[in-house]
Amino acid sequence: MRGAGLRLGLNVIDDKSWMGGVLYVRSLVRCLACQPVAQRPHIRLLGVSDPASPVVRELSAYDCVEAIEAEPWGRLGRLWRRLAGAAAAPPELVFPAFATVPPPAVPLYWLPDFQHLHLPQLFSAEERQVRSSGMAALAAQEGTLVLSSAVAAGDFSRFFPEARICPEIWRFCSEIVPGAAPVDPRPVYDLPEKYLYLPNQFWAHKNHRCAFLALGLLQQRGLEIALVCTGLQEDRRDPEHFPRLLALLDAEGITNQVRFLGLIPRADQIEVFRHSAAVVQPSLFEGWSTVVEDTLAIGRPLFVSDLPVHREQLATASEARFFDPLRPETLADAIEQAWPGLAPGPDAASERMAASRLAGRRMASGAEFIRIATTALARARAGLSGSR
Repeated sequence: MRGAGLRLGLNVIDDKSWMGGVLYVRSLVRCLACQPVAQRPHIRLLGVSDPASPVVRELSAYDCVEAIEAEPWGRLGRLWRRLAGAAAAPPELVFPAFATVPPPAVPLYWLPDFQHLHLPQLFSAEERQVRSSGMAALAAQEGTLVLSSAVAAGDFSRFFPEARICPEIWRFCSEIVPGAAPVDPRPVYDLPEKYLYLPNQFWAHKNHRCAFLALGLLQQRGLEIALVCTGLQEDRRDPEHFPRLLALLDAEGITNQVRFLGLIPRADQIEVFRHSAAVVQPSLFEGWSTVVEDTLAIGRPLFVSDLPVHREQLATASEARFFDPLRPETLADAIEQAWPGLAPGPDAASERMAASRLAGRRMASGAEFIRIATTALARARAGLSGSR
């Protein structure tokens, strides 16, 4: 059932090389769909290159979502003519706005993070310049910008102190809904009974190296621990990154302790989460961690790099163990201390508590996005009124 809420054009992110973006959009739709009918937005999917893709089909299943057979945003004129001629009114607001949005729709912008300014060594000079120039141009505009954390908002203020655009913080939460009857992934993927799980893409800043070195240290101490990894096994910025990780495993003598599953179906990944003894998040940088959100949603123990954004994200979590991502021995120490007391999941009681907390967070998160969107519309309309 659709309510009388705002008309939102949602740009779909459907790119397996950026699962964080895919999950961000899925989280937003789930948070909005659980709102009271009267406040629930009308969501129209935009930028849909493949209406039959699993992501589009999943999003279209929500009763507040209208899917269209849209063309990529590069063909704006034709797309917008189709929207204008559709039976339903065109969107009032487009999020995330990646390009010029034809009026009367208002763009709501999004910057995931400022990684290239924190870890410049992972980017070429040209890419750093392109990113910084684009962000500076965005900061100079009128309008509203969504950021994912207070840490990111602090970065924005520091890097762009003269910004005209108004920043807002929207913290997404997991879109996971654990099934009632778990399907054990261990026989399906030939996994050991007890394992740690590291679900990051194999990008340099995700810092698998720290986890692998920690396993090597633990082996030297007589403790062999299995680690399961999922995610895209390539980094476009550094094609040799994954091969170097494989060489590191060989050098540490722990190749047989690490299982690589690649990109697996989301339903299977959730079960790998649920059956793990704990999750490892060693990342050097995050805007707002999907891994952390998913771990909180399932209620599994977590070993997590000690970053300000992770501290913000886990401010009320008691099952997180922090370590220095530049010192693998601190992760090894944390695992060695906790391992005897960790058991494979699923843990029904922990999942029930996590689900209850997540339901409340989803409601609050969806309401906060609606507030931001409504504020963005009011700002835009006030600007238009002032210019007449």
